Amino acid sequence: MGRGQLLTVSEKASITAFKTAGCTNRAIAKHLNRSHDSINCFFLNPNPNKQKKKTGPAAKLNSRARRSVTRVASNSMKSCNDINQELNLGVSKWTVWRALKEDPNITRAVMRPAPRLTNVHKARRLDFPRRNMSTNWEKITLSDEKKFNLDGPDGYKSYWHDLRKDPAVFSKRNFAGVYNLSDELDGLPRCPPGSSPAIPSSIQPHPVHFPAG
Repeated sequence: MGRGQLLTVSEKASITAFKTAGCTNRAIAKHLNRSHDSINCFFLNPNPNKQKKKTGPAAKLNSRARRSVTRVASNSMKSCNDINQELNLGVSKWTVWRALKEDPNITRAVMRPAPRLTNVHKARRLDFPRRNMSTNWEKITLSDEKKFNLDGPDGYKSYWHDLRKDPAVFSKRNFAGVYNLSDELDGLPRCPPGSSPAIPSSIQPHPVHFPAG
């Protein structure tokens, strides 16, 4: 069944005037040569393009809290729980997750591998051996069991990507970070548990920072 033509602006004005004069809906429909249902629908919803008032419970996060969530999550690997605790919002992690999903500038993405080495990276790699040419490496024992990356994870990692910023990248190199030096230095005796030897200041263990290529 086909749909009838919409009421024109002049017809809507006439309907309002007839109704003010005390005419019934059926009399108005007969006068304008319109169906009775069209007149009834007009009085039920005079302005169909007007959005209905949103019903339901009040939002737990106001606009200011939502902006704070976006600012903290922008290009970070923080979880919803971390964001909630940092801002002390007092809501569930799902409320924070919905706020991020509704933000058009925030999307969940995966870090991509870093691009090739630049001239600055190459210069830093050459500068490291020059600065440590006089280091006595015989008194230093490197341990590969304690590694702390200072520039992000080794593998793929999800994060909250801010579309207004450049995408985050991670490095796939095997040696980048801070390595703890072992206390098993040459010439030092073993000590019983609970005690520590008097280590000369010249050979005190200290972390060595390897250049991030």
